Amino acid sequence: MINSMNKKLKLYKESLVLTNGMRGIIVGLLLGDANLQTLTQHGKTWRLRIVQGGNNHLEYIQHLRTLLDPWTDMNLGTNNETTKDGKVYNKWYFNTLTFAQFAELGNAFYPLNLNNRRSKVIPPQIGDWITDKSLAYWFMDDGSRKWGDKVAGVRFCSESFTRDEVDLLISILNTKFGIIGVANKDSKGWRINISTKSYDKFYDLVKPHVIPSMTYKLPNKK
Repeated sequence: MINSMNKKLKLYKESLVLTNGMRGIIVGLLLGDANLQTLTQHGKTWRLRIVQGGNNHLEYIQHLRTLLDPWTDMNLGTNNETTKDGKVYNKWYFNTLTFAQFAELGNAFYPLNLNNRRSKVIPPQIGDWITDKSLAYWFMDDGSRKWGDKVAGVRFCSESFTRDEVDLLISILNTKFGIIGVANKDSKGWRINISTKSYDKFYDLVKPHVIPSMTYKLPNKK
């Protein structure tokens, strides 16, 4: 009975196709807070892990869980963290099943280093994969308004990336989408500010893909 169930699951997993649209979304999530994980030394199969925190992100992770429903059998999990000032911070999470279909992205974003360990990098071929949907999901994950409502501008919180990786992403924004980005250093690292001159173009690209509960991050066009 167990062997029969395992065979059915194996056949089901092999039947799923990672479309260009879904790959673009996953690329955007990986530019944000999501990560790919493998338990195999050679990275043959990977699972996607999604974690979101804050009450204003609950609808967003529910949306992601629905979007990835064919790839997961896990309901949303939750836990609470208490900050130093005593505030309770809610987190929600889920994982997909492991898939060989994620291997290309997994091995590109998490290559083995000289110590035989993996950590997230921005792969050089990112420009071939990134789409307008990627930008939208990256923004919903790690984007924010720039200076509140004072200007029609936004930024990406890309502090976990190196300056070279940030420069690569800025170059792709410009060459592929015609969007001007500027690297800005803060105490944690490098952020990408979207120029106010490019904001209308950025808005038109991502707005169709931003779910209603996340539109608070997007200022109206001036």
